[in-house]
Amino acid sequence: MTLVRWRFAGRFVRFLTRAGRIAIRRESVLAMSFDRDDFVHQLSTLTVGELVQLKSALERAWGVTAAPVAVDETVVPPPPPPPVVPTEFRVVLKNPGANRIAVVRVVRELTGLGLVDARDLVDAAPKEIRAGVSQAEAQQIAARLQEVGAEAEVTA
Repeated sequence: MTLVRWRFAGRFVRFLTRAGRIAIRRESVLAMSFDRDDFVHQLSTLTVGELVQLKSALERAWGVTAAPVAVDETVVPPPPPPPVVPTEFRVVLKNPGANRIAVVRVVRELTGLGLVDARDLVDAAPKEIRAGVSQAEAQQIAARLQEVGAEAEVTA
């Protein structure tokens, strides 16, 4: 009969092996030195059958089960982030065209600038007319400028 004492969670457990059977009993021992190498040596001398009995006895004694954990080794990369959809657009006057006076009137209506400021803006083309507007509003502004002969572009 072989006796091994092992401390687990503040309790000492005694492993007794008798003719291939393992019995576990809890002891209330106050102090005891533990030799890890001796314990490993004792475990390495057990047969496969004795190890299975030890596992079963430990499961019963501690109320746990030694079930294998399934490990999924497939690494799934995270999905790519959705593309950023711009929500704010700007309208740029590229070329005022031949009818500058009509373009100046439309620019005054769209921006609320005075006559001199609107004329300077049209003469300094390419210039930004409106910024931070929705796509629908930017398309309307560009269409209005194109109706009077100007060249306008909507950018994000």
